[in-house]
Amino acid sequence: FSFGSLYPNLYIVLLGPSGIGKGVAINTALSYLDDELEGRLSVVAGRVTARFLVDYLAAQQRKRYYDDEKGDYVRGRAACFLVTPELAECIGVGSIADDFIKTITELYTATYNFSDGTRTHGKKSIKYPCVNWLAGTTKQWLMDSVPPEAVYSGFAARIIFVPADYDLNRRLRRPQYPEDKEYLQKYIRERLYELLEVEGEFEMTPEAEAFEETWYKTRPAPEDEWLLPAWRREDDFILKLAMIFSLADGKTGELVIDEKHLFAAISVYSKTKKALPEVIEHALQTKDTSDVNVALHYIQTNKQIDHSRLLRLVTRRGMNADRLRRAITTLLDAGYILRQVTAPKFGKSKIYYIYQEPSKIESIDEMYKQKKAREVLAKQLKNASAEGS
Repeated sequence: FSFGSLYPNLYIVLLGPSGIGKGVAINTALSYLDDELEGRLSVVAGRVTARFLVDYLAAQQRKRYYDDEKGDYVRGRAACFLVTPELAECIGVGSIADDFIKTITELYTATYNFSDGTRTHGKKSIKYPCVNWLAGTTKQWLMDSVPPEAVYSGFAARIIFVPADYDLNRRLRRPQYPEDKEYLQKYIRERLYELLEVEGEFEMTPEAEAFEETWYKTRPAPEDEWLLPAWRREDDFILKLAMIFSLADGKTGELVIDEKHLFAAISVYSKTKKALPEVIEHALQTKDTSDVNVALHYIQTNKQIDHSRLLRLVTRRGMNADRLRRAITTLLDAGYILRQVTAPKFGKSKIYYIYQEPSKIESIDEMYKQKKAREVLAKQLKNASAEGS
């Protein structure tokens, strides 16, 4: 583009509970690649560290290929298609995972030059890195591998999360494929070979420029400050997806984005970005907010539940009576639930909790952030008062 370089590479994470079929979806995507395509796309699947990824990209860049059109050897591209079917198992946890997350985050935006150096391995300089990443994970494993500060500081803003959950009313004993699966595999392979030969700069039609301008200036700003990094990068995501939709049109060699490509890109991204607030909320959880969410889950699921039964349920999740009592107090103060006490003629009275839709507070973590902000403000006022005296 005239404003700078932007590649149609994406980081896509399939997000869902264990056993929902993330691995099946990833393996199905990879089944469309034959051995030659895997090599030309530089597929890297399985366990990977930051050091390995940097070394791999540097090695790809050092390769030389003969270009028939130029009649000479040309330099290789520092590119790869990274596949991690289960995030925690493939990148590990702790400092190893932290290094990987920082590296993959920087590679996403390093449109010109990426440098990495250590005393042992020396300096590696990579020009124009281009990494595509397809991963699968659960919310809990995502948090185990990715530190909370990385989630809400920029890493999550570079990810397209594709969420899914169990639908117990829709049961498939085996994965189902269309009858023309073999024909589609052959067609897609042929298209991939064609697309591997495509290069150049995309252009936008005047209509597409006007459409993007209107969308950009009228899109609502997020109410939650934690979503701002993703909101600022929405335009990049839209353009990346629009480039892909343009290529998918089948007009090989015509690198043009029109209105329908932008419309499709905005439609797809609008659906996937709905998962981001939940991911960030999960990353921000403390023990207190986790307890509140667990208690709320059981009350909301049952609509109405008595205290004894609720205590038995949350005990299975590691909560004791004191922690439940604090969680209930928070939910009552926030207006998420009502408490009802029955007084029978004989026997002990029973306490029931009834779920109701909250009217103003959008999330439990928002309430904790507001409380923390008030505490900080009170401390600042106290310090200012002390200094004045």
